[in-house]
Amino acid sequence: MMFARWALTLTDGRTATTASLLLILYPFALYLYGAVYSDALLLALIVGAFLCLERDRIVPATLLGMLATATRPVAPAVVLGLLVRQIERRRSRGESVRPIDFLPLLSICGLALYMVYLWKRFGDPLAFVHVQSALGWDQPPGPQTWFKVTWFRILFPRVAPLVAVRLVGHALITVGALALVFSTRRLLGLGYAVYVAAAVGLPALSSKDFMGLGRYVLAAFPLFLTLSLLMRERPVLRKCWLAASGIILALLTAAFGAGGYVA
Repeated sequence: MMFARWALTLTDGRTATTASLLLILYPFALYLYGAVYSDALLLALIVGAFLCLERDRIVPATLLGMLATATRPVAPAVVLGLLVRQIERRRSRGESVRPIDFLPLLSICGLALYMVYLWKRFGDPLAFVHVQSALGWDQPPGPQTWFKVTWFRILFPRVAPLVAVRLVGHALITVGALALVFSTRRLLGLGYAVYVAAAVGLPALSSKDFMGLGRYVLAAFPLFLTLSLLMRERPVLRKCWLAASGIILALLTAAFGAGGYVA
């Protein structure tokens, strides 16, 4: 409901409804419906922050952004997205930028407080970064992770079909989401384009094999409105997309329920 209300601040009711259906039936939306992951909470906080911003309620937007950055390390995306969007909205009305417009910068405090907690509890404020190098996770920051050396090693020269589908599927979603940044800039504005680029680009850069990116794209919620706008004059494509997405969602949900490694 909150996503639909946010979409209505930017477009008409029919397009907002289609965007909501694209989100609801997104194959990895299964992580919003009972799986004990932080994605649903994160999405609610971020959508709420941008909804408040669109309604000229910058203080609640900043507070929700602060909670979002404390939920998962998407701080740069949230802070930059809210800041750029606020300035963009101010200039679109022909007004000068004011000091209050920089309030979203305080959204970084959520991550800062979490880092203080990690420092006090474990003696490492960057534990969420360092843990990626742990045995079994094996994706420390560096060229091998950035250039997806592990992804290529797993896929070539031979790999089990289901593993290939999983790894290639996540990679295609990542590339597709990043490709939509340009359309998001054109249709929704610079603020949302910056947010999407950071929300998808940062986890894509830090992943060794794209695993999980299908789920992480949920946070890049403006993409669903961008897709809806792109398909507004293509009803056949829209219906086929929703049907196919719903079928894949059902299959992934069944696989997840059976203990399959989905994302």
